[in-house]
Amino acid sequence: MLFWIILLFPFATSAKKTNRKIKKKPTLNDNILYVTEQNMSIAFEDLPAVFLLVQIGTDKDGRFRTRADFLAAASNLGSRCYFALMDGDRNQKFVRSTNQKDSKAYFFYRYGRLVGRYSGEPSTEEITKFAMSRTGIAFTTFDEYTIAQDFIESNDGCVVLYLEKTGGPLFEKYGKWAEALRDNNTFGLCPDIDIADQLDIDTFPSLVLYRQTDHS
Repeated sequence: MLFWIILLFPFATSAKKTNRKIKKKPTLNDNILYVTEQNMSIAFEDLPAVFLLVQIGTDKDGRFRTRADFLAAASNLGSRCYFALMDGDRNQKFVRSTNQKDSKAYFFYRYGRLVGRYSGEPSTEEITKFAMSRTGIAFTTFDEYTIAQDFIESNDGCVVLYLEKTGGPLFEKYGKWAEALRDNNTFGLCPDIDIADQLDIDTFPSLVLYRQTDHS
């Protein structure tokens, strides 16, 4: 069963302004980093998205295959996401701090802050999908009713902004809000009044929180 709540406008968000100085600006094709526990903080602090692979153990063939799939995914993303490699055997302090037991572990960082881990398949395809979902535009835009329906029904909880058209201060604010909260929330955008009407929305703008409930 699905229920939704229309949140009242205006909504306000606050963002901290920073005056970070970029220590090193990688080239557009340079999205692969080799880091240690000593330099990773400096290496990551100015980067909006970093996918880190840490490997331990003596299985050289396994390590090579895992690393090859990871780097192949890096070539699919370009500067949209940076991919970092760490030798866990030489950086045991980091391995212990993350309680790593497996021969490989994946971590996702934003501006030097750990925001998530990846535990899916280590294939190039799945790693690419994960990185794509964590980068780029922070919300899904509905241009067809079926896309909107599938999006709402496939997420346990999501937030959707309904507008008569894209653009404007509210659209820009929503984009920043979604970007800041994307790691723990799912966001959608419907800029089409006909699609909105099929979803029983007749007031613009509307910010709707959807949650799936199971009363079985």
